[in-house]
Amino acid sequence: MNINKFIITEEEYNKVKIAEKNTKDKRISRRLKVIQYSYEGLTNKAISEKLDYNEAYITQILKKFKKEGLDEFTKNKYKANRSYMSIETEERILSKFEGEAEKGNIISVKEIRKEIEEEIGRKTPDNYVYRLLNRHNWRKVLPRRKHPKSASKEEQDSSKKLRKLH
Repeated sequence: MNINKFIITEEEYNKVKIAEKNTKDKRISRRLKVIQYSYEGLTNKAISEKLDYNEAYITQILKKFKKEGLDEFTKNKYKANRSYMSIETEERILSKFEGEAEKGNIISVKEIRKEIEEEIGRKTPDNYVYRLLNRHNWRKVLPRRKHPKSASKEEQDSSKKLRKLH
């Protein structure tokens, strides 16, 4: 006999039903449907087939709901971009370096990183700076003076065919 440890009350069911109708997040909606179906008497196996979840995950969802409550359960904890600063702040910092870049001076990542660290008050990895530069369409434009594998001037001159003029 399968005993359900996580019994949903009628009051919780009504709150969940309202929250499910009001949410626009698909992930949260599916988790709330697990709670609704559990209250309606469906087994974990039936719920898993209906919502395409693993049976063990359904138990975890019910446990989390009973432990944390509806408010914490319906929060969207995913944030887009997970950036340290807003786009406006990033633009303001990059604008300090724009004049130097337009003059043709080389700007190092260390300089930009130092400015960012002063702004946010903590250390940042190098890849954050590179992603920031990419996000604002900054790119490395540095022409080469010569190809790195090209031969020296003497080798080039010696390999040329000399034509005899009669």
